[in-house]
Amino acid sequence: MLGASNNYDFEFEASLSRGVHDADGKPIDRTVEDNYSRDITRCCQKTIKVLTSSVGTLVLLCLYLVAGAWMFQYLERGNELEACYATYARYRDKLNTSMARAIGIVDSGLSKEIVASQLESALIDFAETLFALDFPPSRNCSKISEPFGSRWNWVSALYFCATIVTTVGYGHVTPTTQWGRLVCMFYCIPGIPLILICLGSIGQMLAYLFRFIYMNLCCCRCFRDIKIRRRNKRLLRLRRLQEDLRRHMEMKAKLSGEPIPPPKMASVVIDDESDEDDEIREIYREFQDTEDAGIPITIVMLVIVAYVAIGAFLFRIWEVDWSPIDGAYFAVITISTIGFGDLVPGNGRFDKTRHLGNVAMTELVRG
Repeated sequence: MLGASNNYDFEFEASLSRGVHDADGKPIDRTVEDNYSRDITRCCQKTIKVLTSSVGTLVLLCLYLVAGAWMFQYLERGNELEACYATYARYRDKLNTSMARAIGIVDSGLSKEIVASQLESALIDFAETLFALDFPPSRNCSKISEPFGSRWNWVSALYFCATIVTTVGYGHVTPTTQWGRLVCMFYCIPGIPLILICLGSIGQMLAYLFRFIYMNLCCCRCFRDIKIRRRNKRLLRLRRLQEDLRRHMEMKAKLSGEPIPPPKMASVVIDDESDEDDEIREIYREFQDTEDAGIPITIVMLVIVAYVAIGAFLFRIWEVDWSPIDGAYFAVITISTIGFGDLVPGNGRFDKTRHLGNVAMTELVRG
């Protein structure tokens, strides 16, 4: 009993020295908590590893754009409806004022020259107001409540978020509320570095693809492989011939009773093999240099020109009023992230000044 008691006291003191204990001095088992903590740490490490990979970064960017689209749509769509009705009211007031002014000029009984001059002044004044309001006369504010009737529908909001993180910024859709502008300032801070990381990964993959195509098609890698195989076959035939010659000399020496000559041919064989090996190593060295070589700048420029030409062709098909030059111009402005905003897909031209006179006259007649 005394030994058992001493043994118990020893284990108890050892447990006190290495563990956590309750108020009564009994040890608390922390194994479950430690395992749980390690599992959480391991899970966090795996999550970070996945997010920092190429696929994880791309998925994270897509989620970031989708979340931004919903956020900006929520902040801006309601304000767009109110602004549309307010602008429409100002447009109708100016239209009625211009109509009354035009009727008064026509009924004034003045000379034709004076009437024409005053009518022109009235039309110019109405056109300038219409341009300042940026309100198409055919616009129906009630359609903003429809899924795709708003300028801030989900697709347009997603497109807007993409122009933010890519720093293109066409400017055809911009936030007008205070909250929208505040969120926009903070939205671009993590978005721009995130897309730069994605573009870096995509650039590496495209560079590897272009280098692979260039090395296999433009550098005729297959011909180098054929050359290496021919060298190997010739080396194999030479070694077999030298081996047969050595065995023949040994057999002849045995039959004649003469001592077997020293392997003088060995040095020749080794030298020949060394020469052949040097040639093969030289071929592989040239091949490796070709593998590591960069793509010439002329090939890069041709790829860029082809990319711009394809973009110009596609935009010429999608946008009715765009010429091939407009499509190429838009492609270059977008690739370089300049983004003037004078040409935007889905909206046609933003240069409205040439249509203002016709719009003003049509509205005055319709009113």
